[in-house]
Amino acid sequence: MESDPFEECVEFMINNRYDILPLKDSKGIFNYFLVTDEWNHFNNIRKKHKSELPKLRADCDFISLVKAFTMNKEKYFLLYKGARIVGLISIVNFSFREIYVRLYNELAELEIKMVKWLFRELTEAEIIDILLRKNNSETGKSALGQFFIDQKLGNDNSIREYLYLSSLHCIIKEKQLYTKLGYNNSDWKSIATPLFNTRNSVAHPVRSIIREQNDFKRVLVCLETSKKIKSKLHLTK
Repeated sequence: MESDPFEECVEFMINNRYDILPLKDSKGIFNYFLVTDEWNHFNNIRKKHKSELPKLRADCDFISLVKAFTMNKEKYFLLYKGARIVGLISIVNFSFREIYVRLYNELAELEIKMVKWLFRELTEAEIIDILLRKNNSETGKSALGQFFIDQKLGNDNSIREYLYLSSLHCIIKEKQLYTKLGYNNSDWKSIATPLFNTRNSVAHPVRSIIREQNDFKRVLVCLETSKKIKSKLHLTK
């Protein structure tokens, strides 16, 4: 509450690691916020009117949301709908399960579309041959190992069911298939790393995806790249 002692509000923020705390006025309206000057540093906390704080449309799409955090270097945004403030999103929200699911679904869809495209370009025998020749690499082992184990157990799945972004990259790079998507070697390398790093982060979440400002840029590159590749794959049909 706005009537609460300033010291108690600051103590609450420190104890709960809040960098922004809404304050109600006597009518129960959140017009003011206590905010830190620097993220996760509580030695300087100020009271600010909502008009001074960064804002985003509540209905903005996911890429626009990530881009806002990337481009503006803000740690939180007030969400508005019309003239009303309807919510708050902070950097800590990117540790929520919903964010992992959103990113995982995006990359899983990309993998499915890339596998379908790859099998239009190469035969299954060619794909297995490439992975066998790259078997000293971790990507080769991870794709082929389980495939051969399942074959011994009588499961006759296609190798396509075992291909993830890392093994797809191995094959695409070996056959220079990125040229068919309009990329050169340098361009492909620059987009591959953010894709793989983000894919590993969401598939094996052992820590927050977003830990520093550059992580927003990596996730944004991943999302924009995925969108571009899917568009290019659509045109190759």
